[in-house]
Amino acid sequence: MKVQINQHQYNALRKIWLYCFGNNSKHCTMANHKFIQNILERGEDNREAYIQGYVNMKEDKDHIFYSQPEKHAEHILSEDCIKSVDLILENKIDESIKFTKSL
Repeated sequence: MKVQINQHQYNALRKIWLYCFGNNSKHCTMANHKFIQNILERGEDNREAYIQGYVNMKEDKDHIFYSQPEKHAEHILSEDCIKSVDLILENKIDESIKFTKSL
């Protein structure tokens, strides 16, 4: 889904991406990193693809996730990341930064 963000939202997303959810930060997963990166670089919110992919992996008994879920944690979009991003998209930037810092 396409999203339009203003400069303040862009700066806040970049901040949580750099310091919490992206590039080897404390809550970095490939999914968190790419989720925010796609919004910053392409204006695309692709959370549904991550969520549906995770659901599909969990339901497929032949998928390695079924027997070894810990190996696929990197592909899971965290609820904390979604909450932080949603607050920013709702222009609740201070609340998002405060929440993200509390993690």
